[in-house]
Amino acid sequence: MDLTCELSPLVFSELYRLLAADQGNVDALAERLHQIDLDRDWMTGAADSYDAKWQHERGRDAGFTLSSAHALLASWILASLRHTGSSIDLSTVLATRVRSRYFDEVPDATTVPPSLQSGVVAWTLGKIVGDIDQRLPLVPAHWPDDTELSAAYRGLVEHTVHLGEILGPWPEMVGTSTIWRGAGIAEALRPSAAGPEQAINTLMAEARSVLQEYEWEQLRRHWIGFIEARNALTHVAPVTGKLKFTDSRDRARNWEDVRLTVFGITQFVCLEVSGELTSSASRCVRPDSWEELTWELGLY
Repeated sequence: MDLTCELSPLVFSELYRLLAADQGNVDALAERLHQIDLDRDWMTGAADSYDAKWQHERGRDAGFTLSSAHALLASWILASLRHTGSSIDLSTVLATRVRSRYFDEVPDATTVPPSLQSGVVAWTLGKIVGDIDQRLPLVPAHWPDDTELSAAYRGLVEHTVHLGEILGPWPEMVGTSTIWRGAGIAEALRPSAAGPEQAINTLMAEARSVLQEYEWEQLRRHWIGFIEARNALTHVAPVTGKLKFTDSRDRARNWEDVRLTVFGITQFVCLEVSGELTSSASRCVRPDSWEELTWELGLY
């Protein structure tokens, strides 16, 4: 399965227009762009360049994609806003504008191609893959630096795509595997000598800053007792006063049962990614990154 964040130039055109119009975050964005020798006016010019590429390609291939390096640069810029609150509004407006323009500008179009299915989670740009949900699963523009963690999250993304191909109620292990993997990723993200419950508590506390209150409350209720549910599946034999195997089994019979598991892990991983991109140790974007990308846009 191809899990690369290759998106349409239309996505970047609309994203940079939204950011250029964001007066509330103008200083943070300008400071970020200054790190790679660009200024805030660059966003308007970049939006025009991506739009020109879209206009050039849409008549021949409306599903045309740019290399994932474009999404990486966009995520690097977005990461500067990780302390400003939730990115859900930006993500929703971006998806709406891209979809609207696509149907307005592509005659006889009936469905939106995968190249336009983008999302911004915890200020990380990603590509939505599969058909199970409009917001999940998400392939980030940059994978976590920890190779084992990245492999585990990739597996969850792949599994979630395939879940969309299976009618519910699912066979038991099809759904409960998301509980195992979700708990494992949470522990890997924030290992704690105090135990896996503390790892989840830490992640939930961190995620609160990038979630709207209702989303955070949904996650909080869903993740209460999550490790106990994983342990019941692992050990099977009942423990007095603890969740039973059959109880855990029945927590993962369809997409609505596991959606908040996948949603939570996506938030945790994307918050990790945006943190890595803002780290002083990050070297994935350089002052000449935009110059290299202009060649793909046909700007010489």
